[in-house]
Amino acid sequence: MCSETAGCSLAFAPVNSTWALENRSVAVRVKGLAGDRLHVENRVPCGASNPYLVGAAGLDGIRNHTEPPPETEGLAYGLDGPVPIPTRLEAAWTSWRRTRCCAACSARS
Repeated sequence: MCSETAGCSLAFAPVNSTWALENRSVAVRVKGLAGDRLHVENRVPCGASNPYLVGAAGLDGIRNHTEPPPETEGLAYGLDGPVPIPTRLEAAWTSWRRTRCCAACSARS
């Protein structure tokens, strides 16, 4: 639900749920490994994404201590194994409906 939309550039968009250090082909990139420069870059959403959904998904992972998959070595494109990021709204909605975060939001409303 927070992936690129038709109005966003897909030039170097991540295609699966991966992470790595200083790697632009992954969904979550860890940069600046020295002290105050350390930061995490979520490369999945674009400027047209819903920031509340992006934030809710991140907080859900932190709150539930979700373990990331192993670090990706090399290019993340074309890998068999990592969960693919949905590219169609219907697939994104189906995937979202299966998450704990969606269930928690539904229970509150």
